[in-house]
Amino acid sequence: MKAKPIYAYAPANYTGAAATGGWVNVSKNRKVKVVIQTGAWVASSTAAVTLSQAKDTSGTGEKTLAFSKMYSAASTTGALTENNVTSNTFYLDTANTLYVIEIDSSDLDADNGFSYLRVNVGSPGTNNDYHCGFYIIEEPRYEENAELNEKA
Repeated sequence: MKAKPIYAYAPANYTGAAATGGWVNVSKNRKVKVVIQTGAWVASSTAAVTLSQAKDTSGTGEKTLAFSKMYSAASTTGALTENNVTSNTFYLDTANTLYVIEIDSSDLDADNGFSYLRVNVGSPGTNNDYHCGFYIIEEPRYEENAELNEKA
């Protein structure tokens, strides 16, 4: 298998709560996609999405992982549309939508030992807003890593 999906965080109603993904080690793979799926969503709600990088699963040295674009697709069209991201943040704000962030492992600060990433989604407020997140790790660096590394 050349791509492997891994849950970042479970599907749920995140009313008044943030969602923090698990740390995933991307050092043995070239790419990872962060995918968020919204379900029912109140039109006035927004939830900030950011990415973090760290040196290990404990979050050592955690800092922002920069990204400048994401893709979104409404469930009725299925076509992904490229969107610019400002200040490494975008907002979930639409029901039944896929949001995709593509990260190359070289985007992490590997020179300083950063090889883990996670997705962070802020609270959408007091409304009933449903979403879930997962990672798709891709392109193993070495053939012996063809099964891809596991979620850390």
